[in-house]
Order: sequence, then C-alpha cells, then structure tokens
Amino acid sequence: RYVNFGFFANCAWDSAADRCIFISPGAGGFVSSLVFTNCWSASCQYDTCAIAGPVDGVQFVGHRFFNSQHGNGLWVHGTSKNIMVDSCFSSGNINGWGYVFEAGSKKFALRNSLSGPSGGPFLTTFPPNKYGAYIGPSSSDYIVTSNMLKGNALLSLSDGGLGPKAVANNLL
Repeated sequence: RYVNFGFFANCAWDSAADRCIFISPGAGGFVSSLVFTNCWSASCQYDTCAIAGPVDGVQFVGHRFFNSQHGNGLWVHGTSKNIMVDSCFSSGNINGWGYVFEAGSKKFALRNSLSGPSGGPFLTTFPPNKYGAYIGPSSSDYIVTSNMLKGNALLSLSDGGLGPKAVANNLL
C-alpha cells in the first residue's frame, strides 16, 4: 500500500496472464520513487506495464515494453505524476499504443525512446504497435522529445495536452 523507493535493474517480467507490471497503491495508499533500469516486460494479455492511482515518481531507463496482446506498452493513469521514460523501446503491442499518458497526466517526460517495429530475439523483428504515443486531453507540464515514433500501424503521435509542454524533434 505504501512504497517509498524501489530499484529494479536487469529484471524480466514475461508471459503474464494479465499485466507484467502493475503499479497501483490502492485506496489510501501511495507509491513513489521507483526506478526500472534495463528491464523487460513482455508477452502479456494487457498492458505490459500499467501505472494507476496516486503514484509520484517512476523512472524507466532502457526498459523494453514488448508484445501486449490487447493493451499498451506503457499505460499511465492521469492521477500519476513525475513519470520519466528515457531510452526505452515499445514494440509488438499490435492492438494498442506504445506509450499512453491518460487525460490529466502531469509532469512526465518521454525522451529518446522508440515506438514502432523493433529488432527482436532470434533475428526476428517485433511488429509495429497499432499506435505510437498518446497524450490525453488536459495533460500538462510535459516533455515529448527526440523520440522515434515512426512505423506504427495507424498513427505515430496523438497530442491532446495543454501547455506548458515541449513536444519537438520527434521522428514521426
């Protein structure tokens, strides 16, 4: 229910029946200051990683969000804040988005990351996501910069957020 500071390095969550990673503090709880470095979440039924509820501070560095069957690579609820995504890959989420920041999301960053087809194991390629990155209405105080969002099946970037924001230098 209450989590302050958690560090995960070189971890793999694979082939989950629901979500590979689900960060949700529950009623009256909170989660803050989690760091995932060079981790893998893949081949699950729904979102490979979902952040729901009052979460303040999660950082993904070099994370791989692969092969969700009916969800997204990374899904972030609008009540979460200070979510940082750096140098990550999201691919093979054939019915969803690579990265989702729901309506009302605040203080987040998506930088230097890829959403689209990507090299996979055994010299194969993960297929593209259905969509690249989604920023929901009334989101604010965010950075989406220097990402490769090209090659998704239908759409690269949907930015419905308000200012202040910095959305620049993305390859669409």
